[in-house]
Amino acid sequence: MTYNNLPLYYIGIDDEELGMSAISLVDDPAVERNFLKFKKDYKFRQDYDQHIIFGPAIIPDKPIYRKDGDKEYYVCFGRDIIESMVIKYSKQNLWNSVNLQHNDTPENDIIMISFLIKNSDLGIVPRYYEDLPDGTLFVAFKVMNEEVWERVKDGELQGFSIECLANLVEMPDDELDDYLD
Repeated sequence: MTYNNLPLYYIGIDDEELGMSAISLVDDPAVERNFLKFKKDYKFRQDYDQHIIFGPAIIPDKPIYRKDGDKEYYVCFGRDIIESMVIKYSKQNLWNSVNLQHNDTPENDIIMISFLIKNSDLGIVPRYYEDLPDGTLFVAFKVMNEEVWERVKDGELQGFSIECLANLVEMPDDELDDYLD
């Protein structure tokens, strides 16, 4: 299976060792969507009094470019896998596994205050993200570290990116058209 002339794989987590291990605040999120934004000045929308940021962490069926050494490819997360990853993440109590720019240094002063998976049938549709598909994982964090908060306000940190160990599963050509437009 290819996408943009590169191999396309779906994420699989069929092993106990696999799954989401952390969420990182990054300057350039792979899902290509930032935290909520104000309409007028296009700066990031945060609750400035409470230091809260909110946005998508995983968007189902969105091809994400990856490069490992000389190997280039795309990966996608299916809706079922996103739900399975969130359940596993929850069972492992990894809610506050947060770092900056995937640097492996835990940020103890950034805590998750909520998460949700978009579900239009249940009326769970975050404002400003109505265009994202059902199954999108959204997260909200409270940033208690003033230095990190300044980086968020200054636009240096713009979105979320997950860290995960996974299998890469090839999707048959005849199934791909059902997922990607």
